[in-house]
Amino acid sequence: MLKCIIIDDDELIRTIAAQFVEKTKGLELIASFEDPVKARNFLEENLVDLIILDIEMPGMSGLELLQIIPYQPQIILISSKKQYALDAFEFEVADYILKPLNNYARFV
Repeated sequence: MLKCIIIDDDELIRTIAAQFVEKTKGLELIASFEDPVKARNFLEENLVDLIILDIEMPGMSGLELLQIIPYQPQIILISSKKQYALDAFEFEVADYILKPLNNYARFV
């Protein structure tokens, strides 16, 4: 099982992503965060295999978070804007999904 967390300031997106994770064999959701700073603190003490991560969030962007987490799990970035895709792949992310997050087949 791949342990994953979701980090997005939008409650609806977190809920949909959690439903997608729950439906996906081999994935286990261990935490969900609306605040990237709280997620960073969690990552200091917990190892995860996958982060489903929004880019634009108050306080710290998802890309800024990627620069400071203590290890590099697989990352799926989700954003409503295409403009971050090039920056995202500098972090060797596994995937970049455009919002709205409404296509389970695309998620898989």
